[in-house]
Amino acid sequence: MSLSVKDEDDENGGLRVYTGKQLIAKYALGDLSGSVYVNWAPDSQAFYFLWSNGGAIGTYKVRVFKISTNSVQEFVTIKNATMEFERHHSCAYRDTNVFVVRWMKGSDELLLAPQVYPTSDCGKEMGVCRGYRVRISDGAILQRYSEKETISIWRKSCPGYMHPSGY
Repeated sequence: MSLSVKDEDDENGGLRVYTGKQLIAKYALGDLSGSVYVNWAPDSQAFYFLWSNGGAIGTYKVRVFKISTNSVQEFVTIKNATMEFERHHSCAYRDTNVFVVRWMKGSDELLLAPQVYPTSDCGKEMGVCRGYRVRISDGAILQRYSEKETISIWRKSCPGYMHPSGY
């Protein structure tokens, strides 16, 4: 796999996936600013790409990909969880952050943590998060976690709470 940008001021980029030296897929990336992470599933059959559109103060976004033989498929894994979260928790002034806490069941599931942007203009919802265990293939919500449960799992999985590079 390779990631590329033209220069450090380029907010667009490319993602290329290889099997050996053979290019099997390429994707355009946009709205890149910082905090770019690629994390492979424990079974190496899938990966997610997580980034911020404004560094530490930007909105975090996620794209999920699964590899089979000589092809790569992107899944809209986060849509259902994000929509459900935003029905109950949102900020009129900012987008929802979406973090990945951890892979589950090899490359079949992810634990996602949507979060209301943690700034005072989001009022009482500031920083609220929930956890959703979702199936990669269709984004089905398999389990819901309270904020307390999500943070507890997050702290065990990552170097620090709200650190987007979960394993």
